[in-house]
Amino acid sequence: MRIFIAINFTEEIKHNLYEQILNLKGKSIKGNFTRKENLHLTLAFLGEVDEKHLETLKNVINQLEVSEFPINLSNMSAFHNGDELLPWIGIVPNTKLQVLQQQLTEGLKASGFAHDEKKFTPHVTLGRKVLMKSNTELNRYDGLCGKEIVVNAISIMKSERINGILTYTEIYKRKI
Repeated sequence: MRIFIAINFTEEIKHNLYEQILNLKGKSIKGNFTRKENLHLTLAFLGEVDEKHLETLKNVINQLEVSEFPINLSNMSAFHNGDELLPWIGIVPNTKLQVLQQQLTEGLKASGFAHDEKKFTPHVTLGRKVLMKSNTELNRYDGLCGKEIVVNAISIMKSERINGILTYTEIYKRKI
């Protein structure tokens, strides 16, 4: 099964983020936009993980030395692939988040889990393959800048297509 480790959001935060997605949709020509229920902050993407390794993965999560902390949303930006964008809302640099992600990465590596080792750029993906009507459209979205999110749990998420729809399902949650 396809697995990633994430921070999930409250319904209020998901609603606020989804409003930004709806605004973005109105300013775009096309794109695959994130469904409201799939909004999250990825800490590590593992890809395919055999179900027999889930207990080991849970142990990695349980051994993290972390307690509840706040993070704040930043402005909107995008990764570029030609004319297409992957728009996202960033997270204000946060030492506790960086330490959590580093501990997680080290724990995954020590337990033999392969994972995406790209530099950690904390962000909430709003869409993929988005083509904007104008190059300046992304600069107009900063309504959530500074919005606080309390990180009080870490989740193991399964990614799958159900009836052709990308669906993220929480399969384990550790409150912190």
